[in-house]
Amino acid sequence: MSNALPLGAIDTESNMYFTPTEALKGKTYKCNDCGNRVILRKGELRKPHFAHYAQTNTCSYYDHPSESQIHKDAKELMKKLLTDKAKLQFVWPCDYPPCYKTPSDCYAFSEVPTIVYKEGDEVVLEYRGPENKWIADVAVVNSGEVRYIIEIKHTHGTNLGRPEPWFEVDATSFIQDINAQIEDKNEAQADDWMFGTICVRQNIHRYCYGSFCYKEFWVDKIPAYAKGPCLLCGTREFDPVTDGSTDKFKTGEISICTDCLFKDSYEKKIPAAYKPRCDGACFIQGDDSLYTQDRRRYCTQGCTLIKCSNCPGLFPQIFLDCHGGSCSQCAVFTHSFIYLNVPFAKKEEAKTLGAKWDITKKRWYMDKDNKQLPIALTKFK
Repeated sequence: MSNALPLGAIDTESNMYFTPTEALKGKTYKCNDCGNRVILRKGELRKPHFAHYAQTNTCSYYDHPSESQIHKDAKELMKKLLTDKAKLQFVWPCDYPPCYKTPSDCYAFSEVPTIVYKEGDEVVLEYRGPENKWIADVAVVNSGEVRYIIEIKHTHGTNLGRPEPWFEVDATSFIQDINAQIEDKNEAQADDWMFGTICVRQNIHRYCYGSFCYKEFWVDKIPAYAKGPCLLCGTREFDPVTDGSTDKFKTGEISICTDCLFKDSYEKKIPAAYKPRCDGACFIQGDDSLYTQDRRRYCTQGCTLIKCSNCPGLFPQIFLDCHGGSCSQCAVFTHSFIYLNVPFAKKEEAKTLGAKWDITKKRWYMDKDNKQLPIALTKFK
């Protein structure tokens, strides 16, 4: 078999998708694309795989699959996992600064699946959103409500527009990874196996499930376990989730339901509720001393740069608050100086009164002890 991808097939009796590893000898299977009968090759020497019977067969699904065929197989594999209610966790490189783009060993809640199933869940392929504005490759739907969306990437990533939470996986990597994990599961005879796959979605910054529990001082403010509804949504009874071994909570559990905990990786409700204020770390100062948004860092309060009250410079609000609305340079400068609003046409008159030009701020100023200051203030407030 020249193709290394272990693509699955459809059981002709149940019409269910099976991977080569899960398929059984003696059963009959058909190609997931052309519908023709296929043979399961499952021996001791070679990895299990499907193949077409006839040498003259024109379907390339198992030999040289096209991108659309790989995409189709990945959708069926995802549907199978969700239909079987398999424990499935999506992981991604964390954007939180202390563990920025590090491997998945920083995931605190590795024992908790991302997909939380409910009674009545239905898995739908090619689910059409309201007014046909978008089509999801795979969706978990319950009573008309979309609970999860999984997009399968084969060439180009998915655009925005899907309701959260939604995930995206690379078709080829997903097929390879899950099939390898199925083989490991069979060898381990594990009844409670967790399937992990990488979410390749790039249009939002996300942190790992538990980074805030390990590194942020304000996490102590989150109430620990108590009987009652989730602290965030206020409706669902939460599934107690441990924060590991950090002893941040007396009982070791957070009073937040699993759904809200996972959604918080993009909604940031937990920091918004319990983080007291921005510490200015959401901005970075460049070599030119100007501040810009640091895309690797999060700010739950939607901070923007604010203009200093005494100069045109833009600074984080917390830095201005430290000096009564002024930047640190202006705070020192205005102890003994006062800025003037001097039109360009009257700069010579201002100089005559003793005004000086601040080349960094591009503004005129006068010493507070200058006897001509009252006159200057009447002319140039």
